[in-house]
Amino acid sequence: MESFLDGLKFWGPFVGIFVAFAGFGWRVLNRRDDKLDARFRESINLLRGDMELLREEMQQRQEQLEVRMDKRQEQLEARMDKRQEQLEVRMDKRQDRLEAHIKESINQLRDDMRQINTRLDANSQAFHADIGTLTEKIEANAHDLRLEFRQLNQNFVTHLEHHEEPRQQPEQE
Repeated sequence: MESFLDGLKFWGPFVGIFVAFAGFGWRVLNRRDDKLDARFRESINLLRGDMELLREEMQQRQEQLEVRMDKRQEQLEARMDKRQEQLEVRMDKRQDRLEAHIKESINQLRDDMRQINTRLDANSQAFHADIGTLTEKIEANAHDLRLEFRQLNQNFVTHLEHHEEPRQQPEQE
Protein backbone atom coordinates (compact mmCIF):
# COMPACT_ATOMS: atom_id res chain seq x y z
CA MET A 1 0.00 0.00 0.00
CA GLU A 2 2.86 2.31 0.83
CA SER A 3 4.46 1.68 -2.57
CA PHE A 4 1.14 2.52 -4.22
CA LEU A 5 1.07 5.87 -2.37
CA ASP A 6 4.70 6.53 -3.31
CA GLY A 7 3.87 5.72 -6.96
CA LEU A 8 0.81 7.96 -6.78
CA LYS A 9 2.94 10.80 -5.34
CA PHE A 10 5.50 10.37 -8.11
CA TRP A 11 3.12 9.87 -11.08
CA GLY A 12 0.24 12.07 -9.86
CA PRO A 13 1.63 15.40 -11.14
CA PHE A 14 2.47 13.84 -14.53
CA VAL A 15 -1.04 12.45 -14.88
CA GLY A 16 -2.49 15.85 -13.88
CA ILE A 17 -0.34 17.69 -16.42
CA PHE A 18 -1.28 15.13 -19.11
CA VAL A 19 -4.99 15.55 -18.38
CA ALA A 20 -4.64 19.36 -18.46
CA PHE A 21 -2.77 19.27 -21.79
CA ALA A 22 -5.30 16.84 -23.27
CA GLY A 23 -8.22 19.03 -22.18
CA PHE A 24 -6.59 22.22 -23.42
CA GLY A 25 -5.61 20.59 -26.73
CA TRP A 26 -9.15 19.26 -27.20
CA ARG A 27 -10.56 22.73 -26.61
CA VAL A 28 -8.10 24.39 -29.03
CA LEU A 29 -8.78 21.83 -31.76
CA ASN A 30 -12.55 22.11 -31.37
CA ARG A 31 -12.42 25.92 -31.49
CA ARG A 32 -10.37 25.74 -34.70
CA ASP A 33 -12.84 23.30 -36.26
CA ASP A 34 -15.71 25.58 -35.25
CA LYS A 35 -13.96 28.54 -36.85
CA LEU A 36 -13.29 26.57 -40.03
CA ASP A 37 -16.92 25.43 -40.13
CA ALA A 38 -18.10 29.01 -39.63
CA ARG A 39 -15.81 30.25 -42.43
CA PHE A 40 -17.04 27.49 -44.70
CA ARG A 41 -20.69 28.30 -43.97
CA GLU A 42 -19.99 32.00 -44.52
CA SER A 43 -18.31 31.24 -47.86
CA ILE A 44 -21.21 29.04 -48.92
CA ASN A 45 -23.69 31.76 -47.92
CA LEU A 46 -21.69 34.34 -49.91
CA LEU A 47 -21.69 32.05 -52.94
CA ARG A 48 -25.42 31.53 -52.59
CA GLY A 49 -25.89 35.29 -52.36
CA ASP A 50 -23.74 35.79 -55.46
CA MET A 51 -25.73 33.17 -57.33
CA GLU A 52 -28.99 34.85 -56.26
CA LEU A 53 -27.68 38.23 -57.42
CA LEU A 54 -26.61 36.65 -60.69
CA ARG A 55 -30.09 35.18 -61.17
CA GLU A 56 -31.70 38.54 -60.40
CA GLU A 57 -29.35 40.33 -62.77
CA MET A 58 -30.04 37.80 -65.52
CA GLN A 59 -33.78 38.17 -64.97
CA GLN A 60 -33.51 41.97 -65.08
CA ARG A 61 -31.50 41.81 -68.31
CA GLN A 62 -34.01 39.45 -69.82
CA GLU A 63 -36.86 41.76 -68.84
CA GLN A 64 -34.99 44.72 -70.31
CA LEU A 65 -34.42 42.79 -73.51
CA GLU A 66 -38.11 41.89 -73.68
CA VAL A 67 -39.06 45.54 -73.12
CA ARG A 68 -36.69 46.60 -75.90
CA MET A 69 -38.10 43.98 -78.22
CA ASP A 70 -41.66 45.06 -77.41
CA LYS A 71 -40.75 48.70 -78.11
CA ARG A 72 -39.08 47.74 -81.38
CA GLN A 73 -42.10 45.72 -82.36
CA GLU A 74 -44.44 48.59 -81.52
CA GLN A 75 -42.25 50.94 -83.52
CA LEU A 76 -42.29 48.55 -86.44
CA GLU A 77 -46.04 48.17 -86.18
CA ALA A 78 -46.44 51.94 -86.03
CA ARG A 79 -44.16 52.34 -89.05
CA MET A 80 -46.03 49.69 -90.93
CA ASP A 81 -49.41 51.25 -90.07
CA LYS A 82 -48.19 54.69 -91.12
CA ARG A 83 -46.79 53.40 -94.37
CA GLN A 84 -49.94 51.41 -95.04
CA GLU A 85 -52.04 54.56 -94.71
CA GLN A 86 -49.66 56.45 -96.96
CA LEU A 87 -49.85 53.70 -99.51
CA GLU A 88 -53.65 53.68 -99.51
CA VAL A 89 -53.82 57.46 -100.05
CA ARG A 90 -51.27 57.33 -102.82
CA MET A 91 -52.97 54.35 -104.40
CA ASP A 92 -56.13 56.33 -104.82
CA LYS A 93 -54.29 59.28 -106.40
CA ARG A 94 -51.55 57.67 -108.46
CA GLN A 95 -51.89 54.05 -109.35
CA ASP A 96 -48.91 53.95 -111.68
CA ARG A 97 -46.37 55.36 -109.23
CA LEU A 98 -47.61 53.12 -106.41
CA GLU A 99 -45.93 49.91 -107.54
CA ALA A 100 -42.48 51.45 -107.49
CA HIS A 101 -43.12 52.98 -104.10
CA ILE A 102 -44.41 49.70 -102.66
CA LYS A 103 -41.28 47.88 -103.78
CA GLU A 104 -39.16 50.59 -102.24
CA SER A 105 -41.05 50.40 -98.95
CA ILE A 106 -40.80 46.63 -98.81
CA ASN A 107 -37.06 46.78 -99.38
CA GLN A 108 -36.74 49.40 -96.68
CA LEU A 109 -38.73 47.24 -94.29
CA ARG A 110 -36.55 44.26 -95.11
CA ASP A 111 -33.45 46.31 -94.39
CA ASP A 112 -35.00 47.49 -91.11
CA MET A 113 -35.80 43.89 -90.19
CA ARG A 114 -32.26 42.79 -91.06
CA GLN A 115 -30.84 45.59 -88.92
CA ILE A 116 -33.14 44.69 -86.04
CA ASN A 117 -32.24 41.02 -86.36
CA THR A 118 -28.57 41.97 -86.39
CA ARG A 119 -29.03 44.08 -83.26
CA LEU A 120 -30.97 41.29 -81.55
CA ASP A 121 -28.21 38.83 -82.40
CA ALA A 122 -25.59 41.23 -81.03
CA ASN A 123 -27.58 41.75 -77.83
CA SER A 124 -28.02 38.02 -77.44
CA GLN A 125 -24.29 37.42 -77.92
CA ALA A 126 -23.45 40.12 -75.40
CA PHE A 127 -25.88 38.59 -72.93
CA HIS A 128 -24.28 35.16 -73.35
CA ALA A 129 -20.80 36.66 -73.05
CA ASP A 130 -21.82 38.32 -69.76
CA ILE A 131 -23.15 35.01 -68.48
CA GLY A 132 -19.88 33.34 -69.51
CA THR A 133 -17.72 35.89 -67.67
CA LEU A 134 -19.89 35.65 -64.57
CA THR A 135 -19.63 31.86 -64.69
CA GLU A 136 -15.84 32.13 -65.00
CA LYS A 137 -15.73 34.47 -62.01
CA ILE A 138 -17.78 32.04 -59.95
CA GLU A 139 -15.53 29.15 -60.98
CA ALA A 140 -12.42 31.19 -60.15
CA ASN A 141 -13.82 32.09 -56.71
CA ALA A 142 -14.69 28.45 -56.06
CA HIS A 143 -11.18 27.42 -57.12
CA ASP A 144 -9.64 30.04 -54.81
CA LEU A 145 -11.78 28.79 -51.94
CA ARG A 146 -10.70 25.21 -52.56
CA LEU A 147 -7.06 26.32 -52.56
CA GLU A 148 -7.56 28.24 -49.33
CA PHE A 149 -9.24 25.23 -47.69
CA ARG A 150 -6.39 23.00 -48.88
CA GLN A 151 -3.86 25.44 -47.43
CA LEU A 152 -5.72 25.63 -44.13
CA ASN A 153 -5.82 21.83 -43.92
CA GLN A 154 -2.09 21.66 -44.70
CA ASN A 155 -1.37 24.26 -42.00
CA PHE A 156 -3.48 22.27 -39.56
CA VAL A 157 -1.67 19.01 -40.41
CA THR A 158 1.70 20.77 -40.09
CA HIS A 159 0.60 22.18 -36.76
CA LEU A 160 -0.39 18.73 -35.54
CA GLU A 161 2.87 17.20 -36.76
CA HIS A 162 4.82 19.94 -35.02
CA HIS A 163 3.11 19.17 -31.73
CA GLU A 164 3.53 15.40 -32.11
CA GLU A 165 7.34 15.63 -32.51
CA PRO A 166 8.03 16.84 -28.92
CA ARG A 167 5.88 13.99 -27.55
CA GLN A 168 7.77 11.39 -29.55
CA GLN A 169 11.25 12.61 -28.53
CA PRO A 170 10.96 11.85 -24.80
CA GLU A 171 9.69 8.35 -25.66
CA GLN A 172 12.80 7.70 -27.78
CA GLU A 173 15.18 8.67 -24.98
